[in-house]
Amino acid sequence: MIDTNNPPAWEAPKGAWAGEPCFIIGGGPSLKAVDVNRLRGKGRVIAINAAFLIAPWADALYIADLGCYQNFKDRLHLFEGEHFVTRSKISGVDPAHNVKRVKKSLKLALSTDAGTVVGQDSGSNSLNLAYLFGASPIYLLGFDMTPGNWHELHHKPQDVKHFKTYTHYLTQMAPELARRGVEVFNCNPKSALTCFPFADLEGVLA
Repeated sequence: MIDTNNPPAWEAPKGAWAGEPCFIIGGGPSLKAVDVNRLRGKGRVIAINAAFLIAPWADALYIADLGCYQNFKDRLHLFEGEHFVTRSKISGVDPAHNVKRVKKSLKLALSTDAGTVVGQDSGSNSLNLAYLFGASPIYLLGFDMTPGNWHELHHKPQDVKHFKTYTHYLTQMAPELARRGVEVFNCNPKSALTCFPFADLEGVLA
């Protein structure tokens, strides 16, 4: 029996998505204007938190904390993808969900260790995960870094302090990804996250 309080570590299959684009679906309100079904067949997709409800076919689902897991656990059977990933500190996870667990580091700008992701939030964690999978370019959707969500399902309201923390880790990660030749684009030109160049999603999907 799996000990859900001390689960085995998982390592991302480094390079498994090499040469493929990846879309990361976040939680910002700008996502209300996006039909995520248009991403199908355009590249790999990582759904963050509730995004698996609108993209159950995503390649990976990333949930960073216990509150989100508890909030969505009764609907996780809807997720059809291969990888459900979370951080090792989350306890009491149902073994039936086949969760893959990685470590979290707050000391690095970017983790190259297949079993570790960087950052305090699911956005930076997921971006590091996409890097480990070898994806490039990587497109960020719903990374608004402003209060609010595209849904009403968040277990904990996000305030300005949260977004400053999230932006901090992503800003540290940006030059490290660029140095390694990984292209990252923010698909919301009104986003408060400005460390990555902006891209027009319509043009990307054309």
